[in-house]
Amino acid sequence: MERSALKELLLTEQQELNTRIEKIEKNRSNRSISKQFDEQSVERENDEVLAGLDMEAKFELKAIETALARIDTDYFDRCTKCSETISDERLKAIPHAITCRNCAE
Repeated sequence: MERSALKELLLTEQQELNTRIEKIEKNRSNRSISKQFDEQSVERENDEVLAGLDMEAKFELKAIETALARIDTDYFDRCTKCSETISDERLKAIPHAITCRNCAE
């Protein structure tokens, strides 16, 4: 995959993730606690879901930042395990992939 196209995909994903993280953090900070116990239980479950989504988004964002740093090297499309080229199809699906399909399995 062409370096500039991959970089564009990564930057788009980075922006989307930053927006998602901002929304999650805003939602978590702006909510009030209900006085009814059954509603508190649901709110607590929602908080756990939001915390999981936040953690997942931050993990993916870190992977994208790592990929953006790698993109300026000659090895941006090379598997970190076997050094084979990562297929264009895989990079289109997962622009921050660092392993080829075989090593990922």
